[in-house]
Amino acid sequence: MQKILTFFLCCTLLRVVAAPPAGGPVYPASGIPAELKTGANAVVRNHEEVFTITGPGTATLAVTHAVTILSKSAVDFHSHAIVYFDNKLVKANILSVIAYDALGKEISRMKKSDIIEGSAVSGGTLYQDDKYKAVIAQSDAFPYTLVYSYVEERNGLLFYPYWTPQETEDVAVQYASLKVLAPSGMKVRYRENMLDESVSVSQAGEQTSYFWEISNRKAIRKEPYGPPFDLQTPSVRLAPSEFEFGGYRGNMSTWEDLGVFFAKLNEGRDVLPPELAGKVTEMVKDAASPEEKVRILYEYMQKSTRYVSVQLNIGGFQTYDAAYVYTNGYGDCKALTNYMMSMLKHTGIPSYPALVRAGVGTPDITTDFPSDQFNHVILCIPLAADTLWLECTSSENASGYLGSFTEDRHVLLTGLNNSKLIRTHFRRPEENLQFREADIFINPDGSARIRYSITASGHQQDAMQQVDHGLAAKEKEDWVRRQIPLSSYELVKWELKPLSGGFNPVSRLDIEMNARNCATLSNKRLFLNLNLLSPPMSVPEASATPRTQPVWWNSTFLDKDSINFHIPAGYAPEGIPPAADLSSDFGEYHSAVQTPDEQTLIYLRSLRMERTQVPAPVYDSLREFLRQVVKADKVQAVMNGKS
Repeated sequence: MQKILTFFLCCTLLRVVAAPPAGGPVYPASGIPAELKTGANAVVRNHEEVFTITGPGTATLAVTHAVTILSKSAVDFHSHAIVYFDNKLVKANILSVIAYDALGKEISRMKKSDIIEGSAVSGGTLYQDDKYKAVIAQSDAFPYTLVYSYVEERNGLLFYPYWTPQETEDVAVQYASLKVLAPSGMKVRYRENMLDESVSVSQAGEQTSYFWEISNRKAIRKEPYGPPFDLQTPSVRLAPSEFEFGGYRGNMSTWEDLGVFFAKLNEGRDVLPPELAGKVTEMVKDAASPEEKVRILYEYMQKSTRYVSVQLNIGGFQTYDAAYVYTNGYGDCKALTNYMMSMLKHTGIPSYPALVRAGVGTPDITTDFPSDQFNHVILCIPLAADTLWLECTSSENASGYLGSFTEDRHVLLTGLNNSKLIRTHFRRPEENLQFREADIFINPDGSARIRYSITASGHQQDAMQQVDHGLAAKEKEDWVRRQIPLSSYELVKWELKPLSGGFNPVSRLDIEMNARNCATLSNKRLFLNLNLLSPPMSVPEASATPRTQPVWWNSTFLDKDSINFHIPAGYAPEGIPPAADLSSDFGEYHSAVQTPDEQTLIYLRSLRMERTQVPAPVYDSLREFLRQVVKADKVQAVMNGKS
């Protein structure tokens, strides 16, 4: 189905205007079953895709789509038809766009002048072959129905369609179908998900037909901490075995076959210009280890190049060579990865581009279905002691550190002799540590002078790194203030700095401030909120109906706090809360209070959370654990003033 680009918000719209009815009613809103409207902002009335394969490298895709838009919140996503093309690999045309009112009467029909054409250049892209055609139709009268059709002619079949008729949470599907027609001798591979019935296969002459359909699928709401949405909706993932793409023939029956194809596609592009070869030799001549060579060359690349996407030629899959990057000082993820690989090769260190589906929170690929499911390239460096990974588009990452964008997921190494599926590093909670420590000097009036620091490693330092490298001074201070969970304070000074790099980088934020109302006075007593500087935990909402989706808790971290309260003279401990020890399938929580002397109170807290996937009924256990954490975080100590 169609993709959405934010730039459509700025396009001229084809406004739906009154026009004489053309024939009988089409898709009247009354034809939608009542149960499909529940929880839905739009209903797909009919979605038909017919994918006709004529050879290893040629095919056509014909799409007809009818959607009834029930409310304004569905307009941006559903009120347009869009196709992408590049004049080399894909030619596409919008054939028809018609709008109907609630009664099914035609109120608007596409004219040729309504078609918007442009380049699909996205942020960070310098050149790109991709273009788009779009027609947008909107109405202020709901419900209304949009019916459109388009056709694509594909010359290059690295991708087959990915059929996902239920694309968003608020959409119900009345009917949808997918038909694939292929020459009888050509194998079409597929992977089904959440279908009531499997594929129907038939033979007619020299053509094999594959057919899928669904009907009356209610809108799905992703439950808190549920699996990714696309794992909960009907879909069919298609892929070829033998294919042709941009004049190159390949096979993706196995991951090794696909990796070898990409290696051949980019073979011979790793030759360094003589000037660069000399620089590389000079830079690493005194390096004591392979790891040091990697670090030196990675830092050189970070300083001398920048990321710019150049998506030309074979769909953006064939890299520009090392000389191009050296001459121009920029490249996309493929080109920069190839550039780094080429420099390492010159020093005798083998490395391999690795295809990855990147994105924070993005689900992993389907590992038992070899196909191109990737959107990014990183570099894998197998060394004797360990495997190093490099994010070659980053100008800030330390050598060997990927970050949450690409860690803990399967990647495909691409090499002529060692292509295989492996996994990037999974971090334990101790590697994503955040340690908060503070000295809080309480005054008799309840105000305080505070020295506060946050030391973070791994994923927990990513934000610090991005702030340190990417924001201006005023923006940095605004960010620092957002890290202080106090309502009334004066920021005296602060400093943000990296402490170390490498595989597990560490950053530190130091703050000095004066705060009001840090303690509450009542008669002779002083009440202290002990968890003064930790952001409050939140408890997810209770399920209104029995939960159906399993629980995916993906956060892996360890938070530790050590807060020293310096009590004003004349007060002594009276009420000290007991230690709290909580444990669940998701993690552990501990807190305790120490009183080494009458004027010092030390609050210790730790929260360790593990990545966990558990059945739906365990959701209540997660809520209860977090509720107990919130309760434990609200404890107070009472200090009694001496007579």
